[in-house]
Amino acid sequence: MAILGVVVYHFGWDLSFFGFASPDMMFSEPVIIFARALAGSFMFLAGVSLVLAHGNGVRWRKFRQRLAKVAAAAAVISIVTFTACLQDTDLQAKVVATQERGQSEFGVDSTPTFFVNGKRYVGALSPEEMSAVIEANL
Repeated sequence: MAILGVVVYHFGWDLSFFGFASPDMMFSEPVIIFARALAGSFMFLAGVSLVLAHGNGVRWRKFRQRLAKVAAAAAVISIVTFTACLQDTDLQAKVVATQERGQSEFGVDSTPTFFVNGKRYVGALSPEEMSAVIEANL
């Protein structure tokens, strides 16, 4: 059931990413709730599997083997995804266009840069400073 949930979530993400659905779809409240429930179910199932595997005490050798397999799989997925991202010239062009638009239209020349009601704030603001800016504009 959890695998089906992941397939459904990522299918929706792909539809949105490739322009077949609204880009905002993945940030709608029902989808966010679904994603959190899905992540929560995976965390719960991971805990159950650990209890079942180590109910009578932790078997460290098996635990380290499993951890190594999971870490290796995560590393492979990260490397493949990162490499694909670096080779995506369309994405690179969009990032550059967005950066240039930020510079030319909004005067963004550093990060972080915040805009509140059209006024630009450059640099890292402390939580107190950010709260004061927001409160002043409510």
